[in-house]
Amino acid sequence: MGPTNSGFIEASNNKLNEGFAIRGTGILKLQLSQKQTPKNLVIHYIRTNTEWNFASIKVFAEGKYIGKLVSKKVGEIRSEFILPKLNKSTTLTISLKIVPSGILKFLYRTFEKKNFKNSPKSLLRDSLLIKEIKLDENPILNYHHEKCRFFSKFLEKNILSKIRVFGFFHQTFGLAEAAKRTSSALSLSKISYHLTQIPFSGKHHGEDNSLHTEKRKPPQDNSEIRLFHFNGDHSDQLANKWGEDVFKCRYSIGFWHWELPEFPNDFLSWFSRVNEIWVPSRFVHNSITLKSPHPVQVIPLALDNNVLNPLHPDRQKFSLPPNTFLFLLTFDFYSSMERKNPIASIRAFSQLIASGKSNTQKVHLVVKTSNAHADPASAESLNEALRSIPDAKYTLIEETLPRQEMLQLINTCDALIALHRSEGFGLHLSEAMAMGKSVLATNWSGNVDFMNETNSYPVNFKIVQLQNDTGSYRKSNFWAEADIEHAVSQMKKVLENEFAGNKMVKHNAKQQIKEAHSIKRVSAIIENRIKFIEYHLGTSRV
Repeated sequence: MGPTNSGFIEASNNKLNEGFAIRGTGILKLQLSQKQTPKNLVIHYIRTNTEWNFASIKVFAEGKYIGKLVSKKVGEIRSEFILPKLNKSTTLTISLKIVPSGILKFLYRTFEKKNFKNSPKSLLRDSLLIKEIKLDENPILNYHHEKCRFFSKFLEKNILSKIRVFGFFHQTFGLAEAAKRTSSALSLSKISYHLTQIPFSGKHHGEDNSLHTEKRKPPQDNSEIRLFHFNGDHSDQLANKWGEDVFKCRYSIGFWHWELPEFPNDFLSWFSRVNEIWVPSRFVHNSITLKSPHPVQVIPLALDNNVLNPLHPDRQKFSLPPNTFLFLLTFDFYSSMERKNPIASIRAFSQLIASGKSNTQKVHLVVKTSNAHADPASAESLNEALRSIPDAKYTLIEETLPRQEMLQLINTCDALIALHRSEGFGLHLSEAMAMGKSVLATNWSGNVDFMNETNSYPVNFKIVQLQNDTGSYRKSNFWAEADIEHAVSQMKKVLENEFAGNKMVKHNAKQQIKEAHSIKRVSAIIENRIKFIEYHLGTSRV
């Protein structure tokens, strides 16, 4: 007796040691041997969340319907099916399905109505995890059983993977930092890896030479797994400089960021160069997976040692006033000002000062920008907004700071505010939380993976449609508009907790972000995923 599956049953992502995840509809076929006539079928599974409305399990024998189970519960469930008298050599077919609800259901139906050519084909979710399937007392599929075809032992094997990571390792902007975070996680794994710096023609100021990389096109190597740690538009640029053959390898992975609910049709050609996509948050996962013909995996961004051990606070160095509570606002003009929405944060701070509360007289706003030359009109709009702050309670820092000094600035300030319209992840937000700072941010998109009411100050919002095209962000898409009044209220709450000596929120921020995004944890997630890929490629060296 042996199981075969349709290709929809894969090792889960974030809960890798618990079971196999189901993509959309999974089909498992069990071929009975000549000697077996089982009476009972037992399926043991876990519902991990309610993001998907229900799990449906149907059982067939030689095409004949036997039974169905629909579950809306969250938790571990063990279901038993009483089998009729079966002929020997019967094929049992188990159909497992998960159905979306909420915003995912809305998006899914929207995409279906639009009749996209690349309709959703790979909805890999961790919401339904299969732990065990038994016929009578015989394990057929058991994640931890060595005698079954599907078991977890392969994840523990020392596979000597050959990984090459392509990225902007010598730059200082967000995508570059994300690639460096992943390389840090790889350094703790058992995976052999190489770093390749890709050609950079951008105008971002700042350079980081802390990592040793190769800086020329590597030869085509069909034994390599290649991880392209940048967005698909950069893959077009790379193909123009190094040729399409740079993507020809044993297995190709793209690590992409995207900040809006709908992944643009303009980007669909990117999928042709990869076999799999990694993303930093569930928000990006939900967006890309609805259009992806390939598996999409959430791989968190790890905290590096510079974040965990920043330089000591130094107000004098940054010309910041003593004995005041410092709110920090930071962004790069090369990122979309419309998306980052710093004007909203400035408006909220202005209203806080204008409220006239006694503790608001002891606050100051630090605005850290970079690359204002890239968008002079937006820079002037920002300056105009700053001039509206009562009593000029702000400091503008426009220079590009080295990585460690930027982290020192975050550590010098007391809180960080970001009333963004959308984030793929929210790098500075996670860094500030790891340093034990109070963080206020719009309660939507990538940052909700690590922000909640116990560890930060989420700000209410409403979903609005874009009014105009903004770069790659089309006016048919949606993002969030932060509630300014609620932001002011949250800022007051920060001050109340600060002056009352209540450090619980900051303590939770520091502990929770360190646990969820530790290098060790992320390293294990990456290592397990690579091992799983190796296992299914069938040429592992163990």
